[in-house]
Amino acid sequence: MSSFRQLSSLVLLLCLFSCSSLASSASLKPDLRILIDVSGGMKTSDPRNRRASALVLLVNLLPDGAKAGIWVFGKEAELLVPHGLVDAAWRQQAQQAIATLKAAGQRTNIPAALEQATADLEQPTSGYRTSVLLLTAGKVDVAESPIINVNESRKLLNGRAVELGELGVPVHTIAFSAQADAMLLRSLARQTNGTSRQADSADELSVMFMRVLEMVAPVAQVPIIHREFTVDDRVQQLSVLTFFQRGKGKLRLIDPDGVILSSEDESERVDWFRNQQFALATVNNPGEGSWRLKMPPKAFARALIVSDLELEVGPLPNYVPAGQQAELTLHLSDQGTVITDQEVLSGFNVSLRVKGPLGNNDIVVVDSPSTDGVYRVVTPVLAQPGRYQLLLRVDTQSLRRDLPIYLEVEVPAEQPTLVTRGQEMPEDDFKAPLMWLAGVCGLVLLGVWFILRRREQRKLALWQKRAREIGRNGSSRFSTSSASANEAGDQLD
Repeated sequence: MSSFRQLSSLVLLLCLFSCSSLASSASLKPDLRILIDVSGGMKTSDPRNRRASALVLLVNLLPDGAKAGIWVFGKEAELLVPHGLVDAAWRQQAQQAIATLKAAGQRTNIPAALEQATADLEQPTSGYRTSVLLLTAGKVDVAESPIINVNESRKLLNGRAVELGELGVPVHTIAFSAQADAMLLRSLARQTNGTSRQADSADELSVMFMRVLEMVAPVAQVPIIHREFTVDDRVQQLSVLTFFQRGKGKLRLIDPDGVILSSEDESERVDWFRNQQFALATVNNPGEGSWRLKMPPKAFARALIVSDLELEVGPLPNYVPAGQQAELTLHLSDQGTVITDQEVLSGFNVSLRVKGPLGNNDIVVVDSPSTDGVYRVVTPVLAQPGRYQLLLRVDTQSLRRDLPIYLEVEVPAEQPTLVTRGQEMPEDDFKAPLMWLAGVCGLVLLGVWFILRRREQRKLALWQKRAREIGRNGSSRFSTSSASANEAGDQLD
């Protein structure tokens, strides 16, 4: 019984997803730099300004103690929300600034935005793991000249992107229109070990932002089964996030006492944030026991928690070559102290579910930890390229925690598919535009030469015609004069 009392007072953590040692990186907190395109192209791609609500969701989901800042860019890059420590005051400031967000820029200066947002990163920030989220609906557009824009893109990939890759700062890119330079964004992400995604509509932004957040700052969850989940006595804050389909639906929470909580109520127990895409309900000091959800049939939800059981994540290798395995290292900690007591740890069941891009699932049972409290597990071979979800689950008789982690498996360079373009030298990404530009110039010069040649031929033909006419006219006058002279001679005779 004493061991189970210890178990119920634990703070469970979880997971370091890397081949590096746990001790050096387990305590790193997220530092997210968010770059938002406000060029004129965003008016067409996002006329209802859905990116603003997606940003507010991201701001509300960032954990306390993290760092974050928001920059916007058009012709120039500007700071929208100062980079700083995430707390209640920072969130309020961010929400006020996001309310003023609008698209009005004439250019798309991606290099300036990335440079300004990462200018302080001469070396990795102590105690933090920095990532960048870049949302754009266009391509590098800093001048009228296509050559200048291509050169700026090349400088970005050969310069700042390389530096960020060496610093271990991934850039996660989201292309927000068909006009966005997907090749550039993919190369930028690959160069920095980030991820690249295409948003086909504004409705997808909130989910995509959440996916990025789960990669850079995984948040602990309690599993929802048949729209029910259990809150244990160590949970300090509960956030239920629900996404609706087609912008329709409401969320209601039913607490363990049967009380229904909705956004229409004025209860101080719950903070609500809602728009047509999602609803976020945050409950401080939620009651212990079984909670239920009332929501539309096709909606899906997640129950995110803040508790004495912290989930700490080290650097994650966002990309792994296809055909290889990934090593996962995790430990449990109670209020920041790693648990090494083997009797306590024996009460935890730790497992890993690997869900592949084709929907296949593999369950890996994690062996007992080492004497320093560290669990180590190797995934099955990740053969299929695409996105994988690695779901860590830790449970006892009194509590359960899930932690989703996302991993991109890339196609080996030798396979001739479009996915591998990001592995080529960055200069290769711009050979096609330069060859196209040279071809256009050649066609223009050929057209000018053809027009001038035709003009010369027409002038030459006109001169020849006039010469022939002059010749014929001169001969006729000579013949007429001779006949008149003969007639005059006859008269004189």
